[in-house]
Amino acid sequence: MDNFKLTRPSLVFDFDGTMVKLFSNYNLKKTSSHLKEVVKKYGVGFDDKLDAFDVFSVISCALSPTDTRRAEAYREADAVLTEAELEAVVTGQPVDGVAEGLTQLFEEGFNLGIATNNSAKCVSAFMSRYCPTVAIPVVGRVGERPELMKPDAWSLVTVMNKMGCVAQNTILIGDTSRDYECAVTAGCKFIGMAHSGYKFERLLKIIDAKDIVCNYRELEEKLLGISG
Repeated sequence: MDNFKLTRPSLVFDFDGTMVKLFSNYNLKKTSSHLKEVVKKYGVGFDDKLDAFDVFSVISCALSPTDTRRAEAYREADAVLTEAELEAVVTGQPVDGVAEGLTQLFEEGFNLGIATNNSAKCVSAFMSRYCPTVAIPVVGRVGERPELMKPDAWSLVTVMNKMGCVAQNTILIGDTSRDYECAVTAGCKFIGMAHSGYKFERLLKIIDAKDIVCNYRELEEKLLGISG
């Protein structure tokens, strides 16, 4: 992080797991069951024991790129997931200090953005609920183009373009190896957000402990140190 000492970094945040534990109080199994019925009409067999977000890879394997039903199946699956996200965001558990932390960073003039595999609608609902004064660009999932989801760098690169920042002076804050891979591909630095001991151990396998924070108070202290 030493190369950030002279210049205040731009910050891009992942969403689910980094800003909020989105499905902590939501039963995604019912969403998987719904998806099973939705994609059946496209000739796609989806095991409802799978994670709901696996539906995109199942569709991709079942339908060839030349099959016109593929994009339609993607869009319909995306609509089901977006509906679940909008329901879940009402009861999801915000990561410790996120509302205060984002608001403070925004007010201190940090250049902020969000790059996520969730829908932009879900992120907007969360921001309106918890950070109503923070207006920042969000790049979310494109339903008919699931291949652009992280670890692909598309969302990160796209939001950086909206922010007007460069990769060399940007940090992605995320909670998974997908986020880390995305940051590396884009040429950005990475800070891990570990809101639990389990998350910390997972992140410790890919980055140093000094690059991991457990809440937004720790994140703010680290960022102010970087740009001080």
